[in-house]
Amino acid sequence: MQPRRITQNWSVDIDDSFNRRVDDGSLVFWKPGLTAWINCWGNGVEPGKAAAVQFIREDASLDRVDVMDEDDAGAG
Repeated sequence: MQPRRITQNWSVDIDDSFNRRVDDGSLVFWKPGLTAWINCWGNGVEPGKAAAVQFIREDASLDRVDVMDEDDAGAG
């Protein structure tokens, strides 16, 4: 696993078996059976986490399946 750059300041550690593409402005890491859509908004301060999560949940596709919803409050 190696870090893959998302923005100038952010990267994600993801298995090398994932393919990468940009789809409708979103960074997408995917392999058969698993897809991760990544979007970056704001500067890490604005919008705040609660506002960003609310926006995501309200705008999410109704066709989505197997949603993983985790809170990283205990991380670090």
